Amino acid sequence: MTICTIVAFPASSMAQDATKSTSDIWVVTLGATVEYGPNYEGSKHYSFSALPSFDFYRFGETPEYSAPDDNFDYTLLDLGSLEIGPVVGLRDDRLDLNNLHLQSERRVRWNFDAGGFAQYWLMDNQLRLRTEVRQSLWGGDGLVADLALDWFQPVGDKLVLSAGP
Repeated sequence: MTICTIVAFPASSMAQDATKSTSDIWVVTLGATVEYGPNYEGSKHYSFSALPSFDFYRFGETPEYSAPDDNFDYTLLDLGSLEIGPVVGLRDDRLDLNNLHLQSERRVRWNFDAGGFAQYWLMDNQLRLRTEVRQSLWGGDGLVADLALDWFQPVGDKLVLSAGP
């Protein structure tokens, strides 16, 4: 299980002419994700890590929460609580230099993969079931399928906690 905190700072293009349609105004959110979880997939050792995060949406739309282990996606089909679309992912190296057993194993280098995602909001912007299926395109081979159940809890205006297996 990975536990994370997301801190976001909205930076919008609101300085534009107020007479413009809200569909022409975009909001860009920059932030950071702090995680406590396995050093790499399958590791017995845990540590803290930090990653930058960003999101963009049209002004007037409700921003949707996402988990730190979500890959980059774009919703093509929105059926209310069900969303479907393409997804691309980037996986980093997986080799623990402190673990002598793994040094004899084949090193898994960073990898780029693409595929599709589907997610269903069991409770709007609070409890989400999500699956991603991605095929490796570069740096490796194989098919990756992820299944997640994520709980999102806003804390104030700028902090969102999320947790899930």
